[in-house]
Amino acid sequence: MPQLIVFDAQMNTTSSSARRGRGRGRGYLLLEAAVGGAMVAVIIASILTSLSQAQNLGIIAARDQTASLLVGEKLEERRALGFAGVTAQAPAIVAGVTGNYTRDTVVSPCTEVVGSPGVNLDCTDITVNVSFTSGGNASTGAGGLRTSQASARVYKLP
Repeated sequence: MPQLIVFDAQMNTTSSSARRGRGRGRGYLLLEAAVGGAMVAVIIASILTSLSQAQNLGIIAARDQTASLLVGEKLEERRALGFAGVTAQAPAIVAGVTGNYTRDTVVSPCTEVVGSPGVNLDCTDITVNVSFTSGGNASTGAGGLRTSQASARVYKLP
């Protein structure tokens, strides 16, 4: 079939099939721009979500470390008192620390047999618990009440 040649106002020659396709290209360009914009929005949203989760996990890690330090501090304090000075402590809020940390000390007497002749040594088990709210959220899976715990044994010297 012979092509029909059309002259436009500037005296350029174009085929009728090329002239008809010009409008369709603009429609696809708009569609491509809309899809590209949606993809950019999804990528930015995922990056912002990742940054938020990283910040939450950093806060939780810092609070875990603070709780571990509080446990170690109290455990060393109780061990330094020796066998006779070790006493239990009721749960109490730790002062001077940012956050809400509750620390308690549990003391239980014990006896351990040592050596081949079977020498009985009196001892005391010390357990220190620190509980705190981590401040995480449901997306990190680490929110809610958390606990840090450590134990030691103090012997009575014969």
